[in-house]
Amino acid sequence: DTTISDLPKFVAALVRGDGLSAASRAEMTKPQLHITTTHQFPPFLPELPVSEQRKDLYAGLGVVVFDGPQGRGFYKGGHDGQTANTMVCLEASQRCVVILSNDVRSEAGFADLVRFILGDTGVPYDWEYGDHTGKSWVPVNLPGFGGDC
Repeated sequence: DTTISDLPKFVAALVRGDGLSAASRAEMTKPQLHITTTHQFPPFLPELPVSEQRKDLYAGLGVVVFDGPQGRGFYKGGHDGQTANTMVCLEASQRCVVILSNDVRSEAGFADLVRFILGDTGVPYDWEYGDHTGKSWVPVNLPGFGGDC
């Protein structure tokens, strides 16, 4: 875990390359390994047939690298049983969004929040979270929530 004051400083330094050689910065955010599965979880999913694999999704060093409508970007997210976070950066504009939440259910709004702030980035939240998480969606059976989904 980190703090809301520390993580944005780190992300800003990473997107600008502060404190890193140009070669190190480029190595961290370049496509290192093509991602060939439907989703991130569960782990060890079988690879998709080549014709069905995403051409825009790679593992970088500590980040997931993607190509979207605004060009190359990188992101990283995570959660534990209670908190959730995401960071998204666009290479060309050097614009980033950092979201830290004290409630893991907030992941359901990450895609919409990022889109509202940065526009259409192409962040592959469907790969990261599956069909629903990362998109504004509230399940009917979630305690304290209800309604049509």
